[in-house]
Amino acid sequence: MGYKSNSFRISVWLSTLCLFIFVHYVNSDNIDDHQCYSNCQLSILEETQTYNNFKNKIKSPSIRVVFFYLCKENDSQPIRPRHEEQGTFYAWLRNDYGRAIFALPSDYITTSLSLYVIFASSLQVHVMESPEGCYIHANDTCRELIVFKTLVQLIRSNNSKNSSSEKSGSLCRRNFLKNKTSDLGTADYSCCEYKESDSEININKCLKPQTIAWYVPIMRIFTIILSTVLGGNILAKVISSYLDTLEKNTEIDSVSVSVLNQVKLQTVGYFYLRETTGSSKNRWLQIQCSLIYILLFFAGFTGTFISIGLQIFPPFFMILPAVQPLSMLYEIRFWLSIFGGIHCFCTLIIILAHLKQFWLTNSSSYQRLLPLSTSNYKVLTRSNFGHLHLQFITRLKDIINHLTSCHFMKFIKGLLTLLVCLPFFIFGPIELLRIALFMCEVLTLKLKRYFLFTSSELKRFNIIVSPILFLIAFLYSTITIVTFWLTFQVICRIIINVTIFIITHSVYFSIVIVVIIPYVHYITKLIDSYASKGYMLPKRIIKLQQSVESKIDDILTAKQGKLEIYFVVSEDLNNPIITIDLPEMLQDSQIEYYVRRYLQYVVLNHYELVVGMSKVVFQYNLLHDDFVQVTLSPDYNIYFYHGYNDGLNELLACISQHLSDKKVEYYRVKLSQVYYKINNIDDCECIGIPSELFDYIRYYAPEVSLNLWQILYNIIITTCLLVTFIFTVLLDSNKWSFISLNATIASTPIVYIATILSMRYLKVNEPDEETTTEVLMASLIQYRRGYRLFCKRGIEFQPITQIVRMAFTHPIHR
Repeated sequence: MGYKSNSFRISVWLSTLCLFIFVHYVNSDNIDDHQCYSNCQLSILEETQTYNNFKNKIKSPSIRVVFFYLCKENDSQPIRPRHEEQGTFYAWLRNDYGRAIFALPSDYITTSLSLYVIFASSLQVHVMESPEGCYIHANDTCRELIVFKTLVQLIRSNNSKNSSSEKSGSLCRRNFLKNKTSDLGTADYSCCEYKESDSEININKCLKPQTIAWYVPIMRIFTIILSTVLGGNILAKVISSYLDTLEKNTEIDSVSVSVLNQVKLQTVGYFYLRETTGSSKNRWLQIQCSLIYILLFFAGFTGTFISIGLQIFPPFFMILPAVQPLSMLYEIRFWLSIFGGIHCFCTLIIILAHLKQFWLTNSSSYQRLLPLSTSNYKVLTRSNFGHLHLQFITRLKDIINHLTSCHFMKFIKGLLTLLVCLPFFIFGPIELLRIALFMCEVLTLKLKRYFLFTSSELKRFNIIVSPILFLIAFLYSTITIVTFWLTFQVICRIIINVTIFIITHSVYFSIVIVVIIPYVHYITKLIDSYASKGYMLPKRIIKLQQSVESKIDDILTAKQGKLEIYFVVSEDLNNPIITIDLPEMLQDSQIEYYVRRYLQYVVLNHYELVVGMSKVVFQYNLLHDDFVQVTLSPDYNIYFYHGYNDGLNELLACISQHLSDKKVEYYRVKLSQVYYKINNIDDCECIGIPSELFDYIRYYAPEVSLNLWQILYNIIITTCLLVTFIFTVLLDSNKWSFISLNATIASTPIVYIATILSMRYLKVNEPDEETTTEVLMASLIQYRRGYRLFCKRGIEFQPITQIVRMAFTHPIHR
């Protein structure tokens, strides 16, 4: 009996519990709205004025959503009694158009730079509670019903006074913080569905969740994947471009040389980075590297914070509606702090290595411990794509052949080999992975060089220190790549989403589109022109190598020509200081003495001589018996050919004697070297020219290079024009009507023509192929024959800013 009574009691308790849960569930799902209204009501203050403000908001057809901010009397802060309701907003939606804007995913709103605010507005609605303070004590569902009841009256009042159906709309509610993070499949919102003929509105149905279109999560996933791939590719190109510049400069025989052709070893698939240690010239470079590491840390951390915030917790960056006050999620802040702390620690260790090298560079003991040496590091390049693919296909064919020929042992061996190599086949083509490994290798070697123990007593601890240094280098390389990958990913996603939004609403962005398209085309063409100049210039210089040498031979064997000697005169003509720049083949102490004496006489007696850079031109002729006659040319010396002969005869005789005594081989040796063959990079032969000459041709030589400042000036001007056009459109946007919108579309061709004309006026002219080749030849030959574009003896000669003269000015001899 006791057992049966206990079973009966348990059954009664379970039945009572189930009934209680069912009743509570039914009551919570269908709450009595009349009870909520009887306990608390909100009445709109200055209802007529509020209605007029609302009516003015929705006059423009571009306004599709109006967010309501319910505020208490004499208070501008919205009613937000609980933290959970910070993300809940109510809005009026235009029929057939507003829901597409209101239900946009939160991360799409932020990654499209909140462009949807063009179609949205906000309105403050001041309300009064009855009784006072009842709203804050009501439960969640009652508060939503009370707000719906209050705002529906305003919406229905507007709809009843407007016969035009296009201005009618409905009331909706959305919580932007329901799931805390950006959910790919849901958007928590609901709308009141009613008709004008309905006398009563079932407010409970206003809380029924709405479903988003099926293609929205697909498009979001697609944009995330696309932006991730594009961001990785762009980051890889940026890093690869930087690595390419590291081997573009080297030093040969104390001459800085710019390498013209690529030093990527396409045959073996390795890129070599050369680092010279123990050189005092690189001392201050360590401080520069330390500053770069600090800048990279802050740039990567900031970009990662923005990327994660925009995509994982978008309400933090939302403009309208503004969810305030709001702080970043604890989970995001926690993980960012963890990875940021690790990244900061690794960055500090690497900076300490550079500072140690900076401190010890000038130390004699350090120089004895670490003599001047050159280290080569290597990284796999894209040329390995084909090798990996070929190896994979070859091994796969071998496995199939072994299987078809019933060689089971060879089949098993080949299959196991393929499985072992499969990770390399899969991850090998990922360029960022190879770059991360390259960074890890270089940083590990650098850290070991400066932090491993060198004394015999402490060397045994290196077995512990070495893996730690490798881990630091690995973590730094990986986290740095990830942070900048996230940064470029969010940039790509912003570009994609902004483009999609503008194209989707192209009617409202018609003028912006016709202005942006020529602008982007112009900027792209301008940058491409400047980049192509730098890309094609080394190839053109290499092609001219034989032509330059042939022209030099013609000059050396000619029988007549001109001699030009440049000089600079100081501003004080009473006590002038004259600086002379003699060509390499006239470098002779006696010639320099007679030239200086003659120029001093001319300067002191010729007050019209221009202060600054000048030149004196001599003519020579090769006569019989290998005698060279030198005269002062009357055609080129307007300041010298006026009877100032004191010291002139001695100067002419000295130059004549110098030219008569020397042979062609002497002059050939005295010529400055232009082309350098670099054979110390594995088996690849590279060609370079002096950095001084290449920089002049690349950045200063007229008709060869595009002036960088002119390009920046053009970009600034065109950007100002673009901004002016866009702001002009935005100033008119609040006054748009359907008629003015048609007029705007009709004026689009006019704006397009005006934009094209503006761009054409700012066009940068590019020289033709023949002119470029001619100027390159002149520059290379001038340098070959000893004329320095910048004086190497500390004299501040101004760079030659006009086309280099084709009248070659060095001594011409047998």
